Amino acid sequence: MKRTLSLFLASLMLASALISCSTPADDPADTTDSAETTLPVETEPAETGRADAKDNLPADLKLNGMKVHMHSFSSEDWDIIGKNEESGDMIFDAVYYRTRSVADRLDVKFEWTDSPHEKWQDFSTSLESTILAGDDVWQIVFAQGNSTIQSNRDHLFMDMADSKYLDLEQPWWWSDAMYEVSFDGQMRRYLIGDICLTNFLRAGAVYFNKNIYEDALGNPDDLYKLVIDGGWTLDKMGELATAAYRDVNGNGTLDAEDIYGFHFGKKDYIVHMEYALDVERFHRDERGYPVMEYDLERAQLAVEKMNKLLYQTKGCAFNSQTHITAADFAARKTFFFGNQLLAAVNAALRDMEDDYGIIPFPKLDETQADYMNLLFNSSTVATVPITCKQHENVGAVIEAMCAESYRSVVETFYETALKMKYSRDSYSGQCIDIIRNVTRKNLMYEYNGQLGYPAMLITNCVAANNNDIASSIASVIPAANEKIKQKIETLEKDKAANAQ
Repeated sequence: MKRTLSLFLASLMLASALISCSTPADDPADTTDSAETTLPVETEPAETGRADAKDNLPADLKLNGMKVHMHSFSSEDWDIIGKNEESGDMIFDAVYYRTRSVADRLDVKFEWTDSPHEKWQDFSTSLESTILAGDDVWQIVFAQGNSTIQSNRDHLFMDMADSKYLDLEQPWWWSDAMYEVSFDGQMRRYLIGDICLTNFLRAGAVYFNKNIYEDALGNPDDLYKLVIDGGWTLDKMGELATAAYRDVNGNGTLDAEDIYGFHFGKKDYIVHMEYALDVERFHRDERGYPVMEYDLERAQLAVEKMNKLLYQTKGCAFNSQTHITAADFAARKTFFFGNQLLAAVNAALRDMEDDYGIIPFPKLDETQADYMNLLFNSSTVATVPITCKQHENVGAVIEAMCAESYRSVVETFYETALKMKYSRDSYSGQCIDIIRNVTRKNLMYEYNGQLGYPAMLITNCVAANNNDIASSIASVIPAANEKIKQKIETLEKDKAANAQ
């Protein structure tokens, strides 16, 4: 994902902060252990030019004390709201100063509330109930993609593509991500940029125990070099996992007392592996609308290789009844640990005695040109409810907040994490750069729930140890394309009505 998403993935991987978001029941659950808030030691930021970046808001724009009520799923999205006062924590304070700076610059008064709901599904339902009641309660809603896009709540939010003050071509906006979550490629109901920092932690990543690698295989730098040279594949993962596996109790059976080579639990993060394999699932037509069409040959190869890795490779396993946590990885229960960058802020990994490395999910095979990586749909989008009466002015507020995040908050995160990143070892930084540069949103995955769940067919086959992906595609895709057709008809009618 280009621009700031690419830049910032590396930075937040090592920033220690409390992040907790829910994921949909039909998508892999986010069950990563909560991380305690421990922020890095403050360092002097390098000169990058960010602090001097100019936005195009009028210099004399004042909103005369306008109240801007922001609503979010959880107060733990601290990067959006910040604290009410200085806290002494570098990151919290950067967000606090960001928000205060915008309030002073535009003469606005911020208010915010958290949802009382613990599940994203309940949060999504309450959004619809409140907004459709017609009251201008919230001016900005920060929500996850699963509680908006996946759950078919598009109609609750304004298209901000032509908003007077939003300049979505600026570097603080993630233009490719917003294009990807736009059903027609043109509307901008879901705003994604530096204003929502927690997104970066929702990218997929593979962790490996460097001590185990050294004991079983030699120099851990060899794995980094393999990744950097482009040779990191599913087959290679299986080979290394088998070499690292240890039958600790000596009973000749892979069980909980052993050190697994690679252990996936439930369906939690199989989806990250699926979307790393460069399987084409759709294309856009001449109007920009999606058409579901799987690359069957590549999908078949992906299912076969993933099933071989998890069910037929010595030392590897998938257990639908077991969740493999960061604490399990820290306790040497598995050599490879497939998860998200979010796991890096987990207390278990921060306190882990063994050293570990972070690399991308592997390629399908060496014919795959580039690594790929999925940004989960539990990442945050900024939205403006259809009930907002001063949406143009709210657009100015959002632009100012995102630009100020680019100038100051990202600078603090990136410079601190960058210095921590490259102090680990000589190759980790290069592998992290690979992760950041290939992470992206996926339209079909974001709209999965709206379309009858056609976007995780490979994951579902692998979870069932089933190689018959062709039957799954044949049974789901026609209905998905019919739902797409119906959605297009609704959107076109809305566009025609708005044009009158």
